[in-house]
Amino acid sequence: MLKGKKGLYLLFPIVILIWGTIIYRLVDAFSAKEEKTMQTAMIRPMKIPSLEREKFTIGAVERDPFLGTIYRPAAKKTIKKTSALRKKDTLMWPSVRYKGLVTDKTTGKAVYIIEVNGMTQLLKQEQAVSGVTLKKGNKTSVVMIFKGASKQFLISN
Repeated sequence: MLKGKKGLYLLFPIVILIWGTIIYRLVDAFSAKEEKTMQTAMIRPMKIPSLEREKFTIGAVERDPFLGTIYRPAAKKTIKKTSALRKKDTLMWPSVRYKGLVTDKTTGKAVYIIEVNGMTQLLKQEQAVSGVTLKKGNKTSVVMIFKGASKQFLISN
């Protein structure tokens, strides 16, 4: 490389020029100058002539253009509404709420906690209380039978 004073004579002016241009650009950017105003001519918008739209009609389709077969519209299917009257349950269920399940770890038998007419009862499967029989159950719901009608009850908090 450049050794001694020869390198210094060459590099020093280059550094001065670089720093000079940086300082000049900073001063020039932040100095207040008169802004040049440009005179603009008034521009008037031209009216674009509108084209009239073509009017057309679509004819009835007589044949399929791809298969070449004659088109026959499908007959409209009429759906007859049948009023299926369901016999309303006139059976009045007692107030039943499923509260939870307790299982024995050794035998695996489940005892369900069920509230019937405000009385909390512990029931096993096929056990009855107040005419309500517990048919089956799991953690989330039980199926109860009352006078031959079955109903599912979900667990309540």
